[in-house]
Amino acid sequence: MNQDMWEGLTPEAWTLRETCEIVAEWYEDGVANLPVIPTTLRLAANERVLVIGECQLWEFSGLGDGSYRRAGFSDGIGVSKASDLAWNQFSVAMINSMRAKRAKADAAPRWRPLTGAAVVTITNFQFSLDRRDGNPPTSYPYTALSSINLVGTTDFHMTYTGQSGAGVTRMLRSRWSPLIFAFAVWQFPSHPLLLNGQWLPFGLEEYLEGQGKPCRPARQVLQQAMARRRG
Repeated sequence: MNQDMWEGLTPEAWTLRETCEIVAEWYEDGVANLPVIPTTLRLAANERVLVIGECQLWEFSGLGDGSYRRAGFSDGIGVSKASDLAWNQFSVAMINSMRAKRAKADAAPRWRPLTGAAVVTITNFQFSLDRRDGNPPTSYPYTALSSINLVGTTDFHMTYTGQSGAGVTRMLRSRWSPLIFAFAVWQFPSHPLLLNGQWLPFGLEEYLEGQGKPCRPARQVLQQAMARRRG
């Protein structure tokens, strides 16, 4: 892509415009005009690297499992006289109540970072996460995902079955999340965000047109490709 095309745009707008170009090129014209991006990943037949960018992986889980250490007589001594058994029992009960409430709160699932800054390699079959800690990259094939969602333009939510057989919920935070969605959605041809076009921000095309940097109609191209897939 000609670097001059990006002048005057924010990094977020650059990424969205390039996402539109890649999606339209792949689903409408084929891959002939897409650059070959160097990678050390082992690629399958007909698999192409689309882009490499920065990301962070988050998990949806509790900080604890709801368990806590119950207070005993010695814990109550710190807030009462050792000889005052009634007050000691009251103190222990209060400590246990506070610990139980904290344990319950910590057991409630919430989003929390699973990695620091990482590198994501996005292909037409999967995305691969390199945590840059010396371990091999972790691959997430689109066919293995049981659900997907896109929140805003940065947060790609997904669920899949882990090695233990339990469901896993993760979120990839990256400016390239809409691109991941556009290829993962091939497995979900009736996804609401696909049908209503909201996987891209409304007004994006008009904004880029006003900046003198029009983008290809990726929203419509993807909808048409999925309509053909649904038959």
